[in-house]
Amino acid sequence: MHIHILGIGNVGKLIAHGLAKSAIPPTITLLFHRSNLLKEWEAHGSSLELVTQGVSDFSTGYRTETIAPADSVTLTRPQDQDIITNLIVATKTTKTVIAIQSIRHRLTRDSTIMLAQNGMGVIDELNASVFPDITSRPRYTGAVVMHGIYTKHTFASIHAGPGTMTISSIPEVHSETRTINDSTHLLDTLSAAPILGTKVVPPHEFLSSQLEKLAINSSMSALSAILDCKYGDLFHSPTHTSRNQKNWRIAQQTIQEISRVILTMLETYESNPDMRIDIARFSPTALERKVLGTAELVARSYSSMVEDVRAGRETEIGYLNGYVVRKGKELGLRCPVHEGLVELVVGSRDRDKLYGLLGS
Repeated sequence: MHIHILGIGNVGKLIAHGLAKSAIPPTITLLFHRSNLLKEWEAHGSSLELVTQGVSDFSTGYRTETIAPADSVTLTRPQDQDIITNLIVATKTTKTVIAIQSIRHRLTRDSTIMLAQNGMGVIDELNASVFPDITSRPRYTGAVVMHGIYTKHTFASIHAGPGTMTISSIPEVHSETRTINDSTHLLDTLSAAPILGTKVVPPHEFLSSQLEKLAINSSMSALSAILDCKYGDLFHSPTHTSRNQKNWRIAQQTIQEISRVILTMLETYESNPDMRIDIARFSPTALERKVLGTAELVARSYSSMVEDVRAGRETEIGYLNGYVVRKGKELGLRCPVHEGLVELVVGSRDRDKLYGLLGS
C-alpha cells in the first residue's frame, strides 16, 4: 500500500510516524508545499521525531515530493502525474481546498481521501470547489484525533498526551456502484499502528465523535489562544483560581450553546435507521464531563490555535466556533458566546472583553 500525507503539522507527523513504526509499514510519501522544506528535511536527517515523556523516537524511510500551487507554471516531473490512491489530509482546514486543488489531477473516483483535521465543514467546501462532479469524486473517510501533541520544530513533535484516533468511512452522497478501492485497506493499515490508538467505527459513531470533538475544541481552543496558555491552565491552575472559575463559566456557556445546536442538527437524522445517535452524549452535563476530561488528558499541551496565534498564522476558528455560529443561524439559534470568541481570536484577544462575554 502507498499512502500520501498532505500536511506535516503535529497530526500529520503523528500519523506518518505511527504508520512508519508499524510491523509492516506501508510506503509513505510526504507532500511538501514549499521547496525550502526539502533542505530542512535533509538537515534533520530525513526523519520525523516524536518525543514522549522526554524520550525521542525517530522514523525514517519516507519518500518526499514538493507540490506546486494549482495556478503555478512549473516543470512537470513523472511523479507529479502519478495517481494518488490513498491521501491523508492533515493540513489546516483553512488551507485544505487550495492544497488539494494542487493535486486534483492525481485524484480519481477510486482514490480515498482521509480528512484528519479539526473542525467541520471542509467536505462541503471540497465538493463545491474541487469535486463538483459526483461521478468523479473520490471517496471520503475521516479521522478524529484525540492526542495531546504540540510542536518542537518542523519535523518534530512533543507527544504530551497519548490518546485515540477514531476513523470511519463517510457515507456516499449517491448510490452509484464504484470499483473496489483501498479505503478499507487504509482503515486496516491505520489500525495496525499501535502509537495511534486507532478505533474503526461505523459512520453514525464517527459523526458522534466529530461532534464531541467540535464541542471540546470550541470550548477550549479559543480560550487558550486568547489567554496564551496550555490546556491545563484553563480550569485547574492553582495559581489562577479566580480566572479559572471565569474560564469555566465561559466554557459552560459555549457548551450550552453548542449542545442546543447539535441536538437540533441531530433531529434531521431521526428517520435514518443507519444514523441513530445517542443524543444523551450531547447534553450540557455530558459535554462538560468530556471537556474537563480532555483538558486533564492534554493538560501539558498547547492548542494548535495558540501556536497559530503566536506564529501570526490564520487560525481554524472559522471551522470551530465559526461553524457553530453558522449552523446555529441556519437552525434559528443564536450563539453569542461563540460569536464573541470568534471576534476576539480574529481581533484583539482582549482578556477584559473575554470576561465581558459572561454577560451574554
